[in-house]
Amino acid sequence: MQMIKEFKSGGDHFGNFLDSVVDRKRDGLNGEVREGHLSAALAHLGNISYFMGEDNKVSTEVLRSELGKVKSLDNNIETVERTIKHLEKNGVDLEKYPVALGPYLKFDPEQEVFTNNNAANAYLGREYRAGFVCPTADKV
Repeated sequence: MQMIKEFKSGGDHFGNFLDSVVDRKRDGLNGEVREGHLSAALAHLGNISYFMGEDNKVSTEVLRSELGKVKSLDNNIETVERTIKHLEKNGVDLEKYPVALGPYLKFDPEQEVFTNNNAANAYLGREYRAGFVCPTADKV
C-alpha cells in the first residue's frame, strides 16, 4: 500500500483561525482572511473538477494532449511532466492508478461561480443545517 508523505510545517493554521473566530480578533491570525480564502479556494476548484471527472481515468498521453490544448499563463506540458515525474518518483504506478481528467471549468473570480458549467456550481456550496447557515455574498 502506498503511503502519502505528510508535510509537518507551518503551524496549526486551522486552529489559529478557529481561535481567532472565538476571540473575534483578526490581529491574532497567522495570515489575512482573504489570502486564506484564495489559497483554500484554489484547492477546492481543482477538487471540483476532479470529482466531476472521477470516472474519466486517462493515460498520461491523453493528459498531455488535452492540457496542451488549454491556453494558460503557464506551460501546461511542463507542469504535466513535473507532476508525472513526481508521482513516479514517489512510487505511484500510473498504469494501475491512472489520473482523472475532469471537465475544463472556467471560473469568474469576481462572482465566484463557474461560467461554463452549472453542474459544477452545485459543488460551490451545500445545504446547511439550521443554525449553521452560511449566507450568500449578497446577504453579508
